[in-house]
Amino acid sequence: MPSNKTTSYKLSSNTTNQYDCNVLPVYINYTGRVNDITTNWNKELTTSTTTTTTTNDNEFKTSVNYFRGRKLIGLKHELSNNDNDNDNKLQLKLFEKQDDLMNGTSDNIQYKEIGTCKNIINYDHERIPLLNDPVNKMIEWISLS
Repeated sequence: MPSNKTTSYKLSSNTTNQYDCNVLPVYINYTGRVNDITTNWNKELTTSTTTTTTTNDNEFKTSVNYFRGRKLIGLKHELSNNDNDNDNKLQLKLFEKQDDLMNGTSDNIQYKEIGTCKNIINYDHERIPLLNDPVNKMIEWISLS
């Protein structure tokens, strides 16, 4: 018997929340929100060390942070170079699963937009992520499109 489950996404025209997407080099079997991150992630994220390095005419913005006591060095990729999101061809939208009020028995899965992401920060343990890293390759493909 085929499944009749449907998935729908609700876009919001007035979403003002903007986030940075932090890609960490760990396996965590969890995809929800983290309410109290003070025990695992450096609380001073907004004031983490950021430097700009120029190599072969390319500028790299790196960020140093700590996760579970381990030093992580991140490479910042900006998805947008201007403040007007309507001019961008690519937008990374963040969604949250809506409660179906039927204790999970509904065949319809709904997601609501909660914000947008302007930056992806790709981290590695105590070094800048390698150029052949999957996230770096994805950013290259996005920049070509």
